[in-house]
Amino acid sequence: GVLVPMLRQNGIATQILAHDHNYDLAEKATALMRAAGNLVDGTAWHAYGGHPRVLEDFVKEFPQHEVFFFEQTAHGQSNFGGDLGWALEH
Repeated sequence: GVLVPMLRQNGIATQILAHDHNYDLAEKATALMRAAGNLVDGTAWHAYGGHPRVLEDFVKEFPQHEVFFFEQTAHGQSNFGGDLGWALEH
């Protein structure tokens, strides 16, 4: 990894996020984080597949990394109250 050390050496504090995908691909995110180590600052997640409970083990293994939730969209006819409840749960 050349990019992250170069950014840091030049005083650029941009956070580098990995994964940027659904909960159902948590195994891939875990493998990526194990390989990347401190070259990434955290992971980005979408709520289109899987369940957020997979993050329980993930954050235990990588407590020094941040977790971001990037995408979660309702499709079709919506019910604001129901959609909000689902979003808060997931």
